[in-house]
Amino acid sequence: MGKLSGIAIAALCLIGLLIGVAAVVIVQYHYSNEGTIIEPLEVSLANEPLEDLDVIDWTDCVRGITTPFGDLTVKNIGSITVTISLTTGTMPTGLTIEWTPDSLTLAPEEVATAPLSLTVASDAPLGDFTFDIVLTVETVP
Repeated sequence: MGKLSGIAIAALCLIGLLIGVAAVVIVQYHYSNEGTIIEPLEVSLANEPLEDLDVIDWTDCVRGITTPFGDLTVKNIGSITVTISLTTGTMPTGLTIEWTPDSLTLAPEEVATAPLSLTVASDAPLGDFTFDIVLTVETVP
């Protein structure tokens, strides 16, 4: 009987091991990746570095007045010539952004500076506003 119970214990251990192995679950997670290889720029506004997604705070603007913010400076720190254009997302009614020129071409290490200003029409609605400024960089063939 001692021998049989040793075999029974061994069989139970083997069954337990098989059940334990069968209970192992492997889960894999996959993550998509995306990005863009870019020509780098240094951008500053009113002599302060400006990073992607920074907020430009125009504070209080008055109807019928153009508010200058300061010079928007762009430096091509890449290795090839690029064209840079400034556009805006949907502008709130009565607001106009100005940075002249709207588009320019910069060789490597070249810098361009121009004043950035916001004009508020005399009939612009009162209240808070938001809009996006987008600098687009295109390589020059």
